[in-house]
Amino acid sequence: KSTVFTPGTTGWRIRPDGTAEFVNGIFYGAVYATSGQFGGVSINGALTMATTGHIKGGQTDYNTGTGFFLGYSGAAYKFSIGSSTQSLTWDGTALSIAGTFSVGTSPAVSGTTMTGVGAIVNADGTFAIGNSTGNVSFNGTVLTVNGELIATANVEDEAITVGAGDSLA
Repeated sequence: KSTVFTPGTTGWRIRPDGTAEFVNGIFYGAVYATSGQFGGVSINGALTMATTGHIKGGQTDYNTGTGFFLGYSGAAYKFSIGSSTQSLTWDGTALSIAGTFSVGTSPAVSGTTMTGVGAIVNADGTFAIGNSTGNVSFNGTVLTVNGELIATANVEDEAITVGAGDSLA
């Protein structure tokens, strides 16, 4: 050890078991480690992940728990973020969204009334696009248009079916 070694403050020490402590270090060439912690890591260049590597937080493996996973799992590189009910995943073949996909400023729909601005698409196929005064929504059975409907091409009256008591006037 150095003559000025103070753990975590100054100097260096290498123990007989191979444990090394350095206050600071500059290394030239390759550094190999099987585990470790790096505070404020900055990588300038490529980060290559082998088939055993992953980056995760909260999830223990691909699409498990709440959090994120990026890495190799089940013979493919995969990505997942979210939870078991709300997630964005890449399983090595397909990109999928589970739960509700929202775009815009707090879009929501209740019945045929939309609040916010944007689009909301649910995993069950229901959706709403627009804003609180003009929107299109689908509740799984009925497609509803709230606001003015303008045809930009010739649309035959017979091509549109309306509910009982409604008209295309």
